[in-house]
Amino acid sequence: MDSAENSYTDEGHNTEEPVSMTDISNLPIALFVMDEAGELTFSAPLVTEHRLDIAPLYTADIGIQNLLDQYRVLPDVHENCMRALNGEIFTAWSEVQGVVLETLYAPVNALGQRRLGRVVGVITTLTGQAQTAVALQESEQRFHDLFESSPDAIFVEDMQGYVLDVNPAACRLHGVERSDLIGKHVTELVPSDQTEAVRASFAQLARGEIDRAEGYSYTATGQSIPVEIKVNQMVYLGKPAVLLHVRDMTAWRIEQEARLRSEATVHALLNAMPDLLLQVHRDGTYRNVKQEQPSQIEIMLGGVYPLFMAEVMAQALTYLPRAFETSDIQIFECVFPQRLGEHLVAIGAINVDGLQSILEEQQYLYEHGNLIRLGDLLIEKELVSPSMLEIALEQQRLGGQSRDYEIRLVVSSPDDVLMIVRDITNHKLEEKARLTQAERVRLLYEASSLPGLSFEQQVEEMLRVGCRLLRMDAGLVVASNERASSTLIHHASLLSNDQSVLYHDFLSDTMLQAQTLLSPVPTVVYRPSVTQPLNRTARNRHAHVRSYIGAPLWVNGRRYGIICFLSAAIQPIIFYETDKDLVQLMGRWVSVALERKQEAAELYRAKDIAEAANRSKSAFLANMSHELRTPLNAIIGYSEMLLEEFRENGEPELAADLQKIKLAGQHLLDMINDILDISKIEAGRMDLYLETFEINGLVDNVLSTIYPLMQKNQNTLKLEYSEEVGSMCADLTKVRQILLNLLSNAAKFTTNGIVTLRVTAVGEDNNAGERVRFEVADTGIGISPEQQQNLFRAFTQGDISTTRRYGGTGLGLAISHRFCQMMGGTIRCESEPGKGTTFIVELPLVVMGDTDFSTSPRMPMAL
Repeated sequence: MDSAENSYTDEGHNTEEPVSMTDISNLPIALFVMDEAGELTFSAPLVTEHRLDIAPLYTADIGIQNLLDQYRVLPDVHENCMRALNGEIFTAWSEVQGVVLETLYAPVNALGQRRLGRVVGVITTLTGQAQTAVALQESEQRFHDLFESSPDAIFVEDMQGYVLDVNPAACRLHGVERSDLIGKHVTELVPSDQTEAVRASFAQLARGEIDRAEGYSYTATGQSIPVEIKVNQMVYLGKPAVLLHVRDMTAWRIEQEARLRSEATVHALLNAMPDLLLQVHRDGTYRNVKQEQPSQIEIMLGGVYPLFMAEVMAQALTYLPRAFETSDIQIFECVFPQRLGEHLVAIGAINVDGLQSILEEQQYLYEHGNLIRLGDLLIEKELVSPSMLEIALEQQRLGGQSRDYEIRLVVSSPDDVLMIVRDITNHKLEEKARLTQAERVRLLYEASSLPGLSFEQQVEEMLRVGCRLLRMDAGLVVASNERASSTLIHHASLLSNDQSVLYHDFLSDTMLQAQTLLSPVPTVVYRPSVTQPLNRTARNRHAHVRSYIGAPLWVNGRRYGIICFLSAAIQPIIFYETDKDLVQLMGRWVSVALERKQEAAELYRAKDIAEAANRSKSAFLANMSHELRTPLNAIIGYSEMLLEEFRENGEPELAADLQKIKLAGQHLLDMINDILDISKIEAGRMDLYLETFEINGLVDNVLSTIYPLMQKNQNTLKLEYSEEVGSMCADLTKVRQILLNLLSNAAKFTTNGIVTLRVTAVGEDNNAGERVRFEVADTGIGISPEQQQNLFRAFTQGDISTTRRYGGTGLGLAISHRFCQMMGGTIRCESEPGKGTTFIVELPLVVMGDTDFSTSPRMPMAL
């Protein structure tokens, strides 16, 4: 034993000295075991038994225990352990704070069982050389993975052209197995007629003269596949080799051909399109997209094309910012007068020499970079006025002597838009032609029935639409007859400028008006003009009426006037039967509207007469108060005297008859009092007598008066009185009458029920001050929602059966409602059929003496 120990010491393994780095470079620094619960248990025998100094393997502040603690939580450690449980023995590498650890994973059987239950791991540190070998191994593995999984074909060939290796994609490209490719020469992979060409090209590839080429690969069946070949030099098994990266270009070729066909199609479409196509930059510069063939617009405009583009671009620049901001298609229209100069000569606004001079000046300005429109130049030279130019342009539009263009701006890039200019003149004309008579009538109906317009505004809107449909300048409605002079009552114009000259020209033509008024059918007139140069003092001749269509107006069976449309355009306006029908229809509409206007005026007059009569009736009834009440009071008084006398004389039968007379007279007096109160209110002769009184005294008086009516239908009367309620200043009689009316109604329409009177104070209101609330609630028959709508109308009850069963005049609630209004209060009802009714009255504690109730709506009466 001693010699053994000495021998161990002599060999330099003294346990008192740390083992050198060279000795421990490939020794395990730790072992671990993963149990069934997935927990790792570590042991470090070399550290424990030999006290190895492994500090140089990692930074000084990382100890072995810290290293193992961090190793324990690595995700790949547990994944590798689960992999080892499947029976696989393998090696894996991990890195913990710069230290590369190699771990050998091995499964072991669970104790006493055949299944694998544990994993044993051996952790070893790697030296720099070992790490380099591992990195090289990993690099080779990555290359192998890329080589095998690449979707492109890869060939490794020696310098003579023999295939050394291929990947699966190369096998799929040629349709053969790998063994069928390895060892073959490149010339064997192509048809025989291409052998020499391939041999020569491969020699260039091998010498590095070509790094990229295009060609074809061939399948085992002889099918050719277009490919792109990229070449790299490499070392394979220690010898120079060539790496060929072959990509199948079939899909690319198909896409390329499709793109070329698409471009050819687009090119053909651009040349075939009659539209003008421009690419406009953000700064307003533009270029023509159709370089080869000019558009029909350019051909049609000819020499005035630059002027046309100047006008279009001026409008387009206002739409460009919005197009770039929203990326939405911007659409606008432009009307360009092609023969404005000829038109101005034709109407005598300028002579031929003057026009020629202006055109030459316009051309000169254009050649020197100043684009100005002909109309603007004419105004600048004071040859025409702005109003004259506006009329001329409108007449050109109506006569079809100008072209309509639609311009679309489509964003094509962050700084450019595509401008599409399309001539839509024919489309506009076809659209007008397609406008059927039914559609024209619909447009007129919509124009004449716009909401919120007065009668005059409706007529003017209809005339304006009629001008547009008939292509006329102005429309008029004239009141006229055979003897009296005509009067213009309605007019409308398509132009914004003054048309007084045109109107005066027509109104002075009494023969034309009389002809239209007496004709049973619409009248059509066209007056050709004599084209001659005009001097500056005769410029208003262009406003003469040259085209005319009109129809008579019949109101209440007599001739009232005419409706007509005027045009000063020099070109003839052709009127069809549908145009005549349209004017006749507008004439009938105006005639009916005028009749209704007169009828409405008659109705207003009749209404005023009826209201005056109603006020006179109310004043009469109010004045008859004394004459009606005095006889009734006498009848009631004498019946009471006779009743007492007959009772004293013991004549009960006569006393009973007199009692009926008394009751009937009293009932009649109550009805007359109500009617007279309503009449006084309607006549404005009901006054307020304000006084201060205690509310509790008023309530006691009312309850004592109403108590017999409650007993008549076996009702229970309850009082709920708030102590906060004190006195009020109001009309005591009217407040008392309101409460009596409400309580008597509750007693009348309730049987074996409960009637409750609540008196409470209401919080302060900014407008009305403090108020008192009276609520009369019953458990009677209730009121339906339909009956509540007429609840406060005079002489109205729920229905006929209610009047027949319960009696009454229907004036109590109406009078109560007006009394509340007079005192600045309110009354409302809350009810549900079969569950009772609650009336709520709110009155100011202090009623103002000047309360204005005259503006409240009058109640309809039916005497």
